[in-house]
Order: sequence, then C-alpha cells, then structure tokens
Amino acid sequence: TLIVAGAGTKPMGGYSIAIQRIWDDSVNIRVSIEETSPGRNCAGTTISTAPFVGATIPATTKKVVFDISKAETVCN
Repeated sequence: TLIVAGAGTKPMGGYSIAIQRIWDDSVNIRVSIEETSPGRNCAGTTISTAPFVGATIPATTKKVVFDISKAETVCN
C-alpha cells in the first residue's frame, strides 16, 4: 500500500511535510504527519512549491487515517 501526503501549493520555499510515524491501531492504519512552514525572518525562494511525501507499507484493506500537526521553523 502506498501512503502519500501532500501539503498543496505553497507561495514560496521553506515549507515541508514529513511522516513522523505509521502504525496499526487494530482498527485503522494511522499516519502521523507534520507540516512545517517558514517562520518570520526565514529566507526562502520566491518560487511556489508543492511539498509531498510518500511511504510504502504491507498491503492492507484497513482505512488509512491521517493525524496532522503543524510546526513553524524558527529563524533568526
């Protein structure tokens, strides 16, 4: 089974998305995702980006549930 998560189109660089954990909770396959955005004072490209990440797991018929958290990069 291919797990894919995307953050959509972002206006500039500095955004990312990562899979933190994938586990079977006996009912569903749960995927913990962290979306990171650039904080204030962060330098980045002015080109739009579309971050995504993928992973493969053994074949399953269980429902895949995404738990999404957001974080911000700290820049000085």
